[in-house]
Amino acid sequence: MRVGRIGDMVVVTPVLQGLLERFPEVRITLLTSREGRRLLQYFDSRIEDIWIYDRRRIPGMLEKRRLARLIASRRFDMVLVLEDKPAFLDLLRRVDYPVRCIASAAGRFRHFGDRAMSLLDDLDIERRWASLPVATDRLEAVRSELAALGITDETLVIGMHPSYSGRGKRLFRNPRSEKHRVWPQAHWARLARLLRQHAEDKQRDIRVIVDLPRKEAALLDEMMSRAGDSITLLTPPPDFERYKALLARMDVLVTPNSGPMHLAAALGTRVVALFSNWDPAECGPYVDPANYVALRAEETTQPDLGLAAISPEQVFDTLVTQLAN
Repeated sequence: MRVGRIGDMVVVTPVLQGLLERFPEVRITLLTSREGRRLLQYFDSRIEDIWIYDRRRIPGMLEKRRLARLIASRRFDMVLVLEDKPAFLDLLRRVDYPVRCIASAAGRFRHFGDRAMSLLDDLDIERRWASLPVATDRLEAVRSELAALGITDETLVIGMHPSYSGRGKRLFRNPRSEKHRVWPQAHWARLARLLRQHAEDKQRDIRVIVDLPRKEAALLDEMMSRAGDSITLLTPPPDFERYKALLARMDVLVTPNSGPMHLAAALGTRVVALFSNWDPAECGPYVDPANYVALRAEETTQPDLGLAAISPEQVFDTLVTQLAN
């Protein structure tokens, strides 16, 4: 059981991969969110069923009863509850399956990924990082898509993700938390111009890409106006598998704490992540720390500014170091 957004689901992929490798004959049923299904439906054929817990379904009590009956209709050898909320245990009242629940956030396990993996400690399963497969045909399709834009296999591709889930829902945005989630458009534009100048000065083939749905890209007029031709903006039709392949092609992704941060890191792409009001040790990418850098507003001279406290020059210097590697 794990219900959450894309980033929440990426963090539990080590549990799935560990079970699949340790027990080749295992069969898994997932109780998850719609985003969880989108992420994991092609993860492995031994994930036989994906049941959706729709927290928006009304009334919620009927949804819980439906799921409790569904769970009781099957016989499981083990149930892993990767949720902090005790309410998920209510779904198991009708059954006597062996249940393992994730440890409290207190104590030595801080990152959710660590707490999730701790459930398997007695099963002789080696600790691992988050990882995701990507289809070869989608990689080739992205390669062709980028080639049409003059981006070759030798081009250093830097991705920018200047948005976050729900940014377009103006009625539900919290202005007080916005500063911790949004890096100013002027900062993104300045970073793109610095990279463009660096490419010209060093004679390096570097392209900066922003890939967003049209409705989110429409909110970035200031960034695109200031950046000029320093940014290549892509607004393709929604295709999650194609998006994964594009992230996998990038050499580095710059992003605030977001779902794409977790996705890119799990796909093997280096990440420069911008944090404010969150601790990367608790919610950062669950990958080898050598593959990402977290820049924190709290480590600047003006942390009250939120993400705006992290300067484009600081991110640029970090990127130059990453590209050198």
